[in-house]
Amino acid sequence: MTTDDHAGLIVCARPSYPVLHSQRFRLLTPRAQEAAAEAERMLAEGETDPEDLAKKLRHDREALQEARDFFASLVRAHSDDFHATEALRLVNRALSKTPIVDPLDWKPRWHQRFRRP
Repeated sequence: MTTDDHAGLIVCARPSYPVLHSQRFRLLTPRAQEAAAEAERMLAEGETDPEDLAKKLRHDREALQEARDFFASLVRAHSDDFHATEALRLVNRALSKTPIVDPLDWKPRWHQRFRRP
């Protein structure tokens, strides 16, 4: 993957395929940009293990969700974009491997455990 500073594009190793288009890509947060770029880098190198993607992104669920939305918008815009479809599939599989952490998760307290309503 190379970066062309003049155009602001990140281009994958696939021939003549600018994966992360400058206008849409710049709308993403930096963490989501990292997630999308990492997914594309992995696919360019032939890696398809979602566990590796989740570990490299430190199980950052928000970044993966935003990258998923980015790739889904590319697929919606161009239904024959098979590279974006591959990336979307990889990100979805990485999301399924990422645990959901809810900070407001309810836990029963011991003194309320046997309380009748």
